[in-house]
Amino acid sequence: EPSFHCIRCGTGGADQITHKLVLCLPKLQTRYPGTEIRSLSATPSEIHRQLLAGKLDLGYSAYLEEQPTLTYIPLVTSEVDLVVPKNHPLAGYSYQLPGNESLRIPLSMAEKTPFALIVEESVLRQVENAYFAEVNFQPTVLAVYSFPPTLKEYILHSGLAGLCPRHQHFDGMARVALTPPMYYTCGLYYRNDIHLSAPVKYLITLLREYPVDYDL
Repeated sequence: EPSFHCIRCGTGGADQITHKLVLCLPKLQTRYPGTEIRSLSATPSEIHRQLLAGKLDLGYSAYLEEQPTLTYIPLVTSEVDLVVPKNHPLAGYSYQLPGNESLRIPLSMAEKTPFALIVEESVLRQVENAYFAEVNFQPTVLAVYSFPPTLKEYILHSGLAGLCPRHQHFDGMARVALTPPMYYTCGLYYRNDIHLSAPVKYLITLLREYPVDYDL
């Protein structure tokens, strides 16, 4: 069984989040000697289950729906862009072009473009699917990927369109803002019916101090 000084943190599997935990460890151990962080890479739904079962102290991942039994601390919310090759007709609407800074288009303008989308079990795909239903859009999906950088290969080499959170800085693609906007949130969450230990509270403070570049 974990000791009092072992913080069990569920992560969504992002390397940036694991790296951020590692960066926090020296300060955490300086204030609370002997404290360890044990991380579990799992889907947000599994992290929620483990938290409610008392097997985790803290969750840190993207999330879609907030449960009333958990307290959420959003750390970063990233807008999701339509991304296309730079020679694609829709690339002319990119907000990266001079004069287009406030330009937005409906996703329906991409109805004739085949897409590469992330796997169904990911939070991002759930966000996308909810958005598709909201705007009544049915994408033609030609490729499905699980590792986010793979999207760049589909865009650049296969000419597909995709959806990419703005914080993910993949070069070589044209980014187009959507109307209405689509958002993707990442943050911390924990049970609101239990007392958090002092080391867990301090870890939360440290995680909130790091710049958003470390998130998602």
